[in-house]
Amino acid sequence: MLMISDSKPIQDDVRVCLNQMKNRRADAQNVLSKKEAKKMWKMQDQLVKNYTYTVQDIQKSINVNKKLSKTISNIGAEKTKAAIAVKAAETQLEEATELVDELSKKLLEVDPNEEDAIKDDLDDANSRVKALQEELQMKEEAQIKIVEAEKVRRERMGGSTKNQHWAKVNERAKAANKLADVDAYKSEAAAPLEGAESATKDLFARRKVKPKILWDHGQYKDENKAKESSKQKEMAEKAAQEERDDLSKRRDGARDRENGNKKKLADQINDLAIEEEALTAGLMEVSHKKISATRVRKGISIQEYLERKTAGTL
Repeated sequence: MLMISDSKPIQDDVRVCLNQMKNRRADAQNVLSKKEAKKMWKMQDQLVKNYTYTVQDIQKSINVNKKLSKTISNIGAEKTKAAIAVKAAETQLEEATELVDELSKKLLEVDPNEEDAIKDDLDDANSRVKALQEELQMKEEAQIKIVEAEKVRRERMGGSTKNQHWAKVNERAKAANKLADVDAYKSEAAAPLEGAESATKDLFARRKVKPKILWDHGQYKDENKAKESSKQKEMAEKAAQEERDDLSKRRDGARDRENGNKKKLADQINDLAIEEEALTAGLMEVSHKKISATRVRKGISIQEYLERKTAGTL
């Protein structure tokens, strides 16, 4: 059997096959010619080398693989898709059934001339109902398969020792949190019964305080706003008046200091004039004697300079 099935046909085998086909009347027309063989070979070669898969081909191969495979990767997504597909198939089947009912009623009331056309439409509608029933059955079977796979996966995950261990850890943590909450508020619950002094106080517990409004967001009435605005205006006017008085006092003090400095400067100028007169008189009386030159200070002293600098009268 291996030699016959795996070995290529020889020329004698081809000749015997052709003779047998020619001797039969029915198979004489099905003898493959050289031209048809070359055309078939070219088509097969083109199909193998340059074929491009379409979206329908890819979807068909995916559906076939899903039917053949027993595992489901994403159970949640597949479950949702199966539910939507079943719902759509049920809707289509209901519409097709309603169409059959309408055609059946119409067939009873139609004229004999249109009876054949209505019967053809009714046959098409019945065939469509059967096809939709088969499609609905297939989609329901796929949904049942997904539900069973989900059930098996849950049982497998529930039977895992690792998952059971983590479940116990989570349960202990939840119980500990509940116990901590009860202990935290136990002292506050016992305070009104035992008295505020006898109840234990937690130093780190949150204190009961009244809420305070830190910013005004329009919760006051218009009268309070008017009062506050009037108070603010009065305070602003009072502060402005104080600033004006202070500024006038500083101006008066600067004017007095400036006048005093001017008086000192006038006295110094008069002293200098007196000294020059005395000097010229002495020179006139004793012209033959040598007069010792005395230093005459012209200007102001450092102390007066500093005073005038601070007063701003330089």
